[in-house]
Amino acid sequence: MIKEIHSTGLSVRDLEASISFYCTEEAYEVVERFDIADDEETRAAYGITNSQAKGALLRGHAGFLELTQFSDNYEPEGDTRGVYAAGLRHICIRARDGHGLFDNLVEKGAGWHARPSGLGTGVDYAYIRDPEGNLIELEGLPMMPPGVMKPWFDHAAIVSADMDRLAAFYEMLTDTKMTRRNSFGPEAKFDKVAGLDGIVFDGSWIVFGLSRIEMWEYKIPETKPTKPHTPNEIGWSHLCLEVDDLEGEHDRLSKEGVEFLGDIRVTDWGRSIFLRDVDGNLVRLLEPSIERPELSVANLPARPILKQIREASERPRKGQN
Repeated sequence: MIKEIHSTGLSVRDLEASISFYCTEEAYEVVERFDIADDEETRAAYGITNSQAKGALLRGHAGFLELTQFSDNYEPEGDTRGVYAAGLRHICIRARDGHGLFDNLVEKGAGWHARPSGLGTGVDYAYIRDPEGNLIELEGLPMMPPGVMKPWFDHAAIVSADMDRLAAFYEMLTDTKMTRRNSFGPEAKFDKVAGLDGIVFDGSWIVFGLSRIEMWEYKIPETKPTKPHTPNEIGWSHLCLEVDDLEGEHDRLSKEGVEFLGDIRVTDWGRSIFLRDVDGNLVRLLEPSIERPELSVANLPARPILKQIREASERPRKGQN
């Protein structure tokens, strides 16, 4: 089965600077550095003509982050990383003190348009940009007890021109039904967080294990279809899902019509294979090696209390309904 989100991939211009930024407040730590070879198999899996790269796997309290600097990276023209632009759009990092985390990340070079603010759920929200312009959502949970933990990963968000179609795909992929679906805006509180005027958008969520995939479709401004991003394009590059039986998932998904990019590959991390979702976003399925237990989400530091954190953060929202 597909267990949870293992990691999110980010293609960067400056690996060392990105490592320094994402390790702010010990949100992540480097567990391994790696090199990617420029060979036919890797090029086919990534869909690019030059796969040579260096990178680092960062471990957080509730998820991993894979940073990769390709030797042949690029940043396309146009607003491909706007809040409403189609694709893997942001990750969310949570902390008890959202304002403190916000201040520390700004000091490390993050861009911003508004300080954290509420949406009536008891949680503080803010969108920031890392020093290379990639979107990050910060959520402050003041209801959590002091000293609960360092900042932790909560979810990944995908923006789509056809959210319902995308949600149906991830329901099939994760074998989990959509948790909820809502429409939002126009309302000033949403404009403030997004940094746009008069936004109208739909959202849906799939919760599996202790992970969440968040999906958005903007009506104003309109999310438009786009060509699939490649891993060497600067920005959020892929979503990695941990599985406990890669062959079993390969067989199940093949019967559902999913086409995989190449064959199952074996590395020091374990066994993995790539596919693309219905929007063309790159997804990796990873079965970590039993010899590398530190690379499984099951062994992350926050596991014992993640469920309590999720329940506490949802309580204010339930009270609003």
